[in-house]
Amino acid sequence: MLENINLNDKGYNDIIERATSLIPIISKDWTDYNNSDPGITILQTLAVLKWAQQSYVNTINSKVRSNLLKLIGYTQEPVMAPCAVATVKTPQEQEIRRNTKFYAVSAHKDSLVYETREDFYVVNNQIQNVISVSDDKSYDMTMIVTNGSANNFAKIFTPDSFRQELYISFKNPLPLETFVSVYFDLELEAEGDGDFNEARPCDIVWEYYADGGWRNLCVQDQTYSFAKSGYLRIKAAKEMQKLKTADLPEGFYIRARVVDGSFDVMPKLKRIVLNAIELFGQDTKAKSICARSDGTSEQVIVINSELAKNKNMLVLAKEGDEYVEYRLFEGNMAPQTGHYYTVSEQAGKNMY
Repeated sequence: MLENINLNDKGYNDIIERATSLIPIISKDWTDYNNSDPGITILQTLAVLKWAQQSYVNTINSKVRSNLLKLIGYTQEPVMAPCAVATVKTPQEQEIRRNTKFYAVSAHKDSLVYETREDFYVVNNQIQNVISVSDDKSYDMTMIVTNGSANNFAKIFTPDSFRQELYISFKNPLPLETFVSVYFDLELEAEGDGDFNEARPCDIVWEYYADGGWRNLCVQDQTYSFAKSGYLRIKAAKEMQKLKTADLPEGFYIRARVVDGSFDVMPKLKRIVLNAIELFGQDTKAKSICARSDGTSEQVIVINSELAKNKNMLVLAKEGDEYVEYRLFEGNMAPQTGHYYTVSEQAGKNMY
C-alpha cells in the first residue's frame, strides 16, 4: 500500500519562520525583519502563495483520484441512467408503449420511476422446456434456468461437440409478425487462460418449427450469440406447429443452432425470462436532510431513506460562515480541514 504523505504539514507561521531563518545565509546586510521592511512584506506575500500551493497539491480532487485508480487498473464507468429488467405477466396479449412509466416502491416509500424507451409486446404464454442437445446427448435445464437461482448455472452447449443446439418450447404458439422479447441472463466461463472480455461469438442461427420443418426466425440478438446477457427479440412469419421427438417433449419450439465457429468462452445460462422489458430511470431522486452538530467527534445522524443506501452523499458542512462541500462515495473521506464524515449501516438504518 502506498504511504499517504501529508504535503500540507507547514502552516503560514512555519513558512515565515523558516524563510526568515535563511536570510542571514543569503545576505548579512539584511538586518531589519520587522513587518515594515519591504523585503519582509514580499516574503510574507510569497509565504501566502506557498501555503496556498501546498494546500492545493495536498488535495486529491476527482481528476487526481481518477488517475490514481487507473494506475491499479480501474477505469470509471461513464455516468448512465439506472436500468432494470422487468417481467410482465398478463392474462391477454397487449402492447406496452414507449415512455410507459413503472414505479419501484421501497419500504421507505421512496418511489423510483422507470420508463420504457421503446415499444414492447407481451403475450399470455410461458416457457415450458429448455433443452440443450450436443451430438447424441440431450440435457434438460428447464428447472435451473426458469427458477432463476443466483447460484445455479447450466451450460448451453458442450465444448468440442459437432452438434450444438438449444431448444426452447412455449405453451402456446408465438403471435405472427410481432416481436416477442426473451431475456437471457448469462454467466461466461473462461476456459484455460481465456479472458472474459475476449469472448468471440459463434455464428448462430435461430429457427422455429412450422409447416413440418424448421424455418428461420427474424431475430434482434442483443446477446451477440451468447457472448453476454441481453434481450432476444423474435418474430415468426408462419403459424407455429407442435413438435415432439425422443429428446423433446411436446411443445411449440424455437431453437438456436451453432453453424460455424467455436466458443472461446463457454456460456452458462442462469435464467431465461419471457416478456422481459428494459426499463431506464427517468427522474433523479434526491432528498435533503438537515442536522446540527457541535463539532465533537462520533456524532450520529440516522437517515431512514432508501436513497441513502448507495452511500453516494453530498455533505454541506458549515465551516464558520461558509458552507463547504464534501462528497461521500462508497466509503470515507477526509476533507482538507481534517474533518471526517463516515458512513455505516446498523440495524437497517443508515448512520452518518
